[in-house]
Amino acid sequence: MRHSPGHGAGKPRTIRYMSEKGRGIAKMRCSKDLIWALKHLRRPHEDRILWIDAICINQRDNIERNHQVENMAVLYDQAFNVCVWLGRDNEESKMAIDFIKNEIMEFQNFDDLCERKENTNKWKALLSLMQRPWFSRRWVVQEIALARKATIHCGKDSLDWKHFAIAVELFVEVETATHRLSEVMKKDIEYYHVPGWFEYVSELGASLLVQATGRVFRDYKTEASTDGNGVPQHNAPSSRQPLLSLEYLVSTMSIFDASEPRDAIYALLAIAKDTTPLAVDLQPSQSTVEGTTRAALGTFTERKLYPVHYDLPYEDVCSNFIQFCLEHSEPSRALDIICRPWALAETGFNILNPGGPAVAPTMPLPSWIPQLSGAPFEMMPQAGMAVKKMGRKNADPLVGLPILQRNYDAGEGKSIDRQALRFVKRTGHYSLYIKGFILDTVQQVEVPSQGGSIPEEWLKLAGWHDPTAAETEVPEEFWRTLVADRGKDERNPPMYYAKACKESITKGGIQSGAVNTANLINNERNSIVAQFCRRVQAVVWNRRLLKSKRGFLGLGNKHVQVGDKVCILYG
Repeated sequence: MRHSPGHGAGKPRTIRYMSEKGRGIAKMRCSKDLIWALKHLRRPHEDRILWIDAICINQRDNIERNHQVENMAVLYDQAFNVCVWLGRDNEESKMAIDFIKNEIMEFQNFDDLCERKENTNKWKALLSLMQRPWFSRRWVVQEIALARKATIHCGKDSLDWKHFAIAVELFVEVETATHRLSEVMKKDIEYYHVPGWFEYVSELGASLLVQATGRVFRDYKTEASTDGNGVPQHNAPSSRQPLLSLEYLVSTMSIFDASEPRDAIYALLAIAKDTTPLAVDLQPSQSTVEGTTRAALGTFTERKLYPVHYDLPYEDVCSNFIQFCLEHSEPSRALDIICRPWALAETGFNILNPGGPAVAPTMPLPSWIPQLSGAPFEMMPQAGMAVKKMGRKNADPLVGLPILQRNYDAGEGKSIDRQALRFVKRTGHYSLYIKGFILDTVQQVEVPSQGGSIPEEWLKLAGWHDPTAAETEVPEEFWRTLVADRGKDERNPPMYYAKACKESITKGGIQSGAVNTANLINNERNSIVAQFCRRVQAVVWNRRLLKSKRGFLGLGNKHVQVGDKVCILYG
């Protein structure tokens, strides 16, 4: 159970606990949320042994925290059960858990659940359960991924993690593929006024957590991990092989937050296929914990020791991560990491003294350490809803994830020039020196896309002056730029996108100054147009259309200016 005492979880309270070696009773301050968890998880008439990091780790001692990051893998891998405390129960949480246990797990009736108006409150309750704060914390990714067995607790109610994961997978699969559940919500007079009720449910922390935990490891059965009857042994060495790189994990877990920004990296070291955490004050030959951690996850030659150093300036922690990616990624795409937002902002929260003054950053992060202010999604208030909802705030990164096959290569396969590569830190700024060439210069820029719309000025820049005329064709370079010349999952764009673009321009309200892609998605009864508009939103949101001196159309962020250089960086 992961918990940050006294930060974002209610006013701290005092608990009593048995001090070291059982000598007397000691007191410590903790959050109200932790006290409720202990009240519900304790057993009235027998002892129960729980490990809770807010109690068992001295959060004010950076040396101890360095060491405990190493221990986490062993602890969660060998735990008999991981208790997930979501908070106190209410009517909605009870409804959601009952819905999972008694209806969703009855697969034969699942289609009926997705189509009947009577189930709208149940799907809404499940969404509320998935949006509990626990699912937004960075450390839970490791904890659930390593857990042999996990149980969700919400007040007095409990649920096997596997059943919850199945429910979330089905929810996301149905909504992402068909948007059928959002359509059902429109049938209910209480919810019909909110379009796309479950839009972006796949980007919720709970959805990404379920998806990630199914992909992090490949399990292998060994004699040591089972008894003579094939029953798993909870304290046996792990027989699981990690499958995902640290770069991939950090790049895809941007929705998960942490009060300590260094944990954007440190919280994922133990489950990455290419890293093993090691406290900075230990030499590899002296570290017994390192040996234990490797025994727990298996010894793999590609797993490198990664230093855990909470006293290191944050910009150096980020720079070290970038350098690690450059050294261990495919050379022709190693620099993709500087095009994906991943770095948590320094909030000033002082974890060593939570009630004390904020800690000022030592220097602003450089542009080659992209911050999560540029991430595509965020929980935000939504018109017509009393609670926050996942929504888009920026376009997706234009580079794919490390494991996806690319369908273009700007540098034509030319690898990063390691002789030119340098990191230089000076007073007030941090520089990364890399090699490439200047391709072109920006000559014209148009207004940014607001809310994923297509501004009228963009059509004029592309030379499409009478878009509503029946006989005019969509300029190919224009529609391809709107979708970044790609379709879903980094594939080549389908040719019907040209027809869908024409239809969108015709019916999207261009006469008002912009094509409203959101209206087309929610109101136009055409799934092809809706699919095209969703792709457009993922590419143009908050970006500007530009034209270069050589006459090329392109997209840049909202800060791009006339005179900016268009460069290709090797790697």
